Amino acid sequence: MSSGLNLRKRVQRKDPPPRGGKGKENPSPLSAIDAGSPGEIKISNDVLYALNHLYHASPSIQAARTILLGQLLSSGCVIRRDGRDVPLKDTFARHLHDVWVPFAKKVIDHFLQFGFVVVSLEEENPPPFANFLKGKALAATSEMGPE
Repeated sequence: MSSGLNLRKRVQRKDPPPRGGKGKENPSPLSAIDAGSPGEIKISNDVLYALNHLYHASPSIQAARTILLGQLLSSGCVIRRDGRDVPLKDTFARHLHDVWVPFAKKVIDHFLQFGFVVVSLEEENPPPFANFLKGKALAATSEMGPE
C-alpha cells in the first residue's frame, strides 16, 4: 500500500496538453460526441484511490462523517405515505434495517468521498427452492394429485 506522500506525487496536477492545429482552436459542436459519450468525464484510478485514502485516513473527515450519519440515519429508514408513517410488519422492518440502512450508509459515504454515486437496479433472482413451499401448498389444494 502506498504512503500518503507517494499518493500526492502520483496525483499531482498536470498542465493541460498544448492546443495545436487548426481543428483544436474552434471545435465543432459534434467534437464532444466524437470524443466519447456527451458529458463524459474520465477520472483517474489514482485520483479515486487518493480520495479514498484521504477519506478514511483523515480524523476530521471521519468525525464529520460520524456526525452526519448520526443525524441522517439515527432513526433508521421510515416509509411514509401522504406524510404519515406507514405501519410495517416485523419482517419488512428487519429487512429495512438489515438491507436498506447499510445501503444508505454506503451511498452517503460514496457521495462524500467522490461526489457521485453509481447505483444499478437489477431484479434479484429468487433463492433456490424459494417456490418449493408455494408449490407444495398449491399442490395440496389441487385436484390433480393422487387420492
